[in-house]
Amino acid sequence: MFASTYSTHPDWSQAIAECISQLGEQVQGKTLGFVYTSDSFSCYLQPIVGELQRATGIENWVGTVGRGICAGFQEVYEQPALSILLTDIDPEHYCIFEGIDLQPADIRQCQNNIATVGILHGDPYNQSLPNLIEKLAGSVPEGFMIGGLTSSRNDNPQIICSSLSEGSISGVLFSEQVPITTALTQGCSPIAVRHTITECSRNVIVSLDDRPALEVMQEDMGEILSRDGNVFVGFPVVGSDTGDYLVRQLMGVDVNNSLIAVGEMVEQGQPMMFCCRDGSAARRDMLRMLGSIKKHIGDRQAKGALYYSCLGRGRALFGPDSEELGMIHQQLGDIPITGFFGNGEITHNQLHGFTGVLTVFL
Repeated sequence: MFASTYSTHPDWSQAIAECISQLGEQVQGKTLGFVYTSDSFSCYLQPIVGELQRATGIENWVGTVGRGICAGFQEVYEQPALSILLTDIDPEHYCIFEGIDLQPADIRQCQNNIATVGILHGDPYNQSLPNLIEKLAGSVPEGFMIGGLTSSRNDNPQIICSSLSEGSISGVLFSEQVPITTALTQGCSPIAVRHTITECSRNVIVSLDDRPALEVMQEDMGEILSRDGNVFVGFPVVGSDTGDYLVRQLMGVDVNNSLIAVGEMVEQGQPMMFCCRDGSAARRDMLRMLGSIKKHIGDRQAKGALYYSCLGRGRALFGPDSEELGMIHQQLGDIPITGFFGNGEITHNQLHGFTGVLTVFL
């Protein structure tokens, strides 16, 4: 059994009291808690964790801070909020970890050779984060990592049991005995065809398909859209059987030399495509993802869920009435859920942007 609750009380201690009151006897038998707070509570995170441990008797907690919080099926932005998901997963089938310099031996000791899936929280200011995620994934069987990056106007703390960490990655590793299904939804949609980078330097693309890069972009997107801030670049994920792609920002253009700069180091021969961030396309892809999740669940019971979405989604793409989370509710029912809106999302060992990652425990 899983249980979730939330509070938007402006006083953190009262917010916890409200949550504990709402949970009641549901705290009994729980072994692991996920907790996400708005950045209004970031400086109180240490006492928040201590009080949660005391009030619930649960020692193991993981979580972080977000500028937007998934409070049940409501999206809460720019105000105090605290959201909790409690699980009764056997402690033998999970372990909590953190660290900047993770070594394979440390991971083996942590996971006791049973981990297959990891729920991660990362510091967006750590430039080595993609390498850390890849290293962690390569150190566990199957190596499927899911999660989100902290988003805050203040500090970027992460919760590891009773302690806080900052600057790296942390989270919880689950064994294959914990059934989990997860899927990704994009906030952007590809426009036109894939191209091949034929000349580049670092993050600057000189030519695509042996043609000037800016000329190709204008042809694909149209002159009006080429001047719009909703233009992005997508890089297909190698080996993906679901057509996943990494979305990166278009950083600038050089009209005189017909160059474009993107938010990613690129290589000659790399495939790419132009994308547009669009609310209607995001809704269609959200429904596609939820359909895929429902198909995978089949006749089984969804016990609880985590949802990590980009700050650029939510109210910006779906509207002000918690419509993104509402779509999950409509398709999957009233399951216990928590999560946050972050500075990036992690799925299938890759760091994404402008996406939503839904993880369901079965």
